[in-house]
Amino acid sequence: MPARTNHFQRLITTICERCAEEGIVVEESGMIEESFGDEREIDVRLTAKVTGLPVTIAVECRDHSRKQTKEWIDQLIGKFIGTTPKVDRVIAVSRSGFTAGAEKKALEHRILTITLSEVQTVDWPKQF
Repeated sequence: MPARTNHFQRLITTICERCAEEGIVVEESGMIEESFGDEREIDVRLTAKVTGLPVTIAVECRDHSRKQTKEWIDQLIGKFIGTTPKVDRVIAVSRSGFTAGAEKKALEHRILTITLSEVQTVDWPKQF
C-alpha cells in the first residue's frame, strides 16, 4: 500500500480495478502536476484514451462516520482547479454519504458524488 493511502482508499481502488474495462489504468495515490509545476496526490487516478486523447478521472475518498458537507466539496474544487485540463472529471466517494448542500455544490461544479454502496453500480467506462 502506498504511504499516502488508507484502507478505504484501497477498497475503492480495488473496486475500480474490477469494474474497469481494458484500456483503463487504475492507480492508487496517483500524482498529477499542477499548472505551476507542483504535484498533487489523487486518491485513485483513472486514465484512458478516448478518441486518441488522454482522459483523467480523479476519485477522492472519505471514510468518515458523518455525511460529507459542502466544505469537502469546496476543498476538492480548490484542489483540482489548478490541474485543468489534466483532470477531466472529479468523483467524490464517501462511505457515509453527503449532505444536501454538498450534493448541490458538487452538481454545480460537475463533481459526481457517490457512496460506498454505489461504487459497484457506477458504469466506470461511461465516466470517460
